[in-house]
Amino acid sequence: MLKQIILQTSPIPSMQDQIHEMIQRKKPIYIFGGLGDMSLGSINAKYLENQGIVIDGFIANQAFIKTSTYMDKPVFAIEDYFIPRDVSIIIGISKWKIAYQELQKFNFQNIFLFDSFSESVLDQISLEYFLGNYNDFIQTYNMLEDVESKESMSAYLQGKIFNNYEALANTYEKFYQGGGGVRHI
Repeated sequence: MLKQIILQTSPIPSMQDQIHEMIQRKKPIYIFGGLGDMSLGSINAKYLENQGIVIDGFIANQAFIKTSTYMDKPVFAIEDYFIPRDVSIIIGISKWKIAYQELQKFNFQNIFLFDSFSESVLDQISLEYFLGNYNDFIQTYNMLEDVESKESMSAYLQGKIFNNYEALANTYEKFYQGGGGVRHI
């Protein structure tokens, strides 16, 4: 069953592929949300800055804006319609589904989602590695006693192998009711 779940996962472009696409588009790059030191948005912004990629600013809902700049970049309210809708937007908050829907509501078209910390610090697991070590993975999977743990393990593997964190976010939403859920573009 674990193998079937993993093999049915749709691959999502890697962080590097998404960054390459943004650079090729030659449009300004903004981060939606993440106006905090340890947020997904700030970590992605720092990573991109270290790679020499310019972030043009941050976008957030007016209710969350407490300053006009963050990380020396301007902060704009999504409600103001100041930002052209064809820019590249990187989701910078952990509740991806809500952020994606909000960006769509305001007609943003080029939405990206990645976690530079996970992708650059934590080892990826290739499909070949998973299949070559399947007996070890299934042994661990079978030791798990509850549905939540089994779903979490398979969702984690889907994320690490295919960069598709939809199942992990949905598992979080299902078991912890914390929001989340990912819709990949």
